[in-house]
Amino acid sequence: MTLLERIMCLFLNIRGDITREQRAALDKMVAEILKETNIRDFISWNQSRPFFDIGEYDAKKLIDEIRRFASNMAKRKHSSRSGSSRRRPSRHLFPIIFFRENGTIPHYCILYYENGKWYIYSSYGSDYVCIGTQKIQLDNIQEFFDFIDAMNIPLEERTPHHKTVIENFMRKYFLANAVQPFAKCENDQGDTVDRRCDIKRGIDDEIKEYLEHHVRVAHVPSFTPYVGELMKTIYKPEYAAIGIRLNTSSVASVSAASEGPGHRTSS
Repeated sequence: MTLLERIMCLFLNIRGDITREQRAALDKMVAEILKETNIRDFISWNQSRPFFDIGEYDAKKLIDEIRRFASNMAKRKHSSRSGSSRRRPSRHLFPIIFFRENGTIPHYCILYYENGKWYIYSSYGSDYVCIGTQKIQLDNIQEFFDFIDAMNIPLEERTPHHKTVIENFMRKYFLANAVQPFAKCENDQGDTVDRRCDIKRGIDDEIKEYLEHHVRVAHVPSFTPYVGELMKTIYKPEYAAIGIRLNTSSVASVSAASEGPGHRTSS
């Protein structure tokens, strides 16, 4: 399941494991949602502008926002343990982008909270690295905060420690389980041919961008409710017959918090 589909599925109730019919229906919904200009620019053209204002970026505010959420979840967990009522499992998705100074997005992922644990939900694809969607549990949310801080440091001020934090986090959570892709290149005769790329070299080249260019990390909260509103327009009643229903409660609750719209990875 792609990252866009994962956000879309917040607003769908799908019965059981995904069948071929359900898969085909999801593909149709993806095709429809990508026709919308802001979504297309954000997902297909890797432009942050529809949902993110670079001029308002504040790394500390991002970290504080996630800290508050984590604190609230911890209080809820404690309350459910001490009380007699049982709460439903807690889950929350934070759409995350990496953004360059010109506003383009080299990578995006989801910071995923579920039942007291934090995960990175990500896929990665480039000329050098190919990684399918995977959900990897964070050892500690502080790792993510340290990564955000290190990425936010201007290049000329980064210490060896900052660079180590960036490289270790990239290898551990974004570039784990890479496979060798084919890349297009020219041979000695000037012909374009497929060439297998070395995994280690590919990973090193990907990390190099984040060490040699000022790429930062941001949360794009307006993306989720925007998708939720679109889901109400592209969902078709006939999907219910194959076990896909619109989750109207999720659409309503997420839309109420909407802030409005402001690569090399698979969408």
